[in-house]
Amino acid sequence: MWATTLSSGEVVAAIVNWRETTYKGFSFPFYDLYLYPGADQTISIYDMNTHEDLGHFDDKNLNGILHIDKIPGHGSKVFRFKVVDKVQEVFEQS
Repeated sequence: MWATTLSSGEVVAAIVNWRETTYKGFSFPFYDLYLYPGADQTISIYDMNTHEDLGHFDDKNLNGILHIDKIPGHGSKVFRFKVVDKVQEVFEQS
């Protein structure tokens, strides 16, 4: 996994499967990305491969860990993470 923090404060993480076979059950904690949402914050996750907003998550619904079902052989997954206030989350969804 490779990650970097953008000037906007967002974090981009790329996970690469160098093997020929599908890698299943990959997971990593948000603190590996130095993401620590406060009590009134969530983490917005955007899948940059599929261009889909995966939603807003916090420790209650993920236990602080992102789980990736599978990464195909020689494939990769790229995600963008952003810590947002729960008030802002309501406005973004409408």
